[in-house]
Amino acid sequence: MFFITNTRATANLERTVLKQSGAVLVNVTSSRWGKTGANGGDFTLNTKKQALTGKILANNISKVKLALTDGSSWRGSLNEDNQADSASIALDRSSSWELTANSYVTSISDKDASFANIKSNGHNIYYDASQNSALAGRTIDLPGGGKLLPQTKG
Repeated sequence: MFFITNTRATANLERTVLKQSGAVLVNVTSSRWGKTGANGGDFTLNTKKQALTGKILANNISKVKLALTDGSSWRGSLNEDNQADSASIALDRSSSWELTANSYVTSISDKDASFANIKSNGHNIYYDASQNSALAGRTIDLPGGGKLLPQTKG
């Protein structure tokens, strides 16, 4: 649906109907445009009252941020291949995330401190402990059998 390369971009979605083919919602990566090694993307996706489905991916020179607000829902994975330079997610109390695979995040914030709005389906979210001081390196059980786990990004 969204392919971001060699640029910085922001999309603000509210009650938008998306019709995509395939499993990838967002791919932030380098491609044939720009100087090799410096042509990654930087993408921010802000949602309000939005339903999303699909993987969000980024390569090692690309960044992606997702904000789910005002009752938004997302079914997918974030950086499941653990390749992104950075991958961040923020949820408000009224929004939800249903995992379809393990996800690797640089930072995660959730206005629901219990993380009850994340349905794990047995998958884990690995977070960069150095970028999430509020989590204090804790492992947190998520609804559905998965966990929110610290990792040291190397």
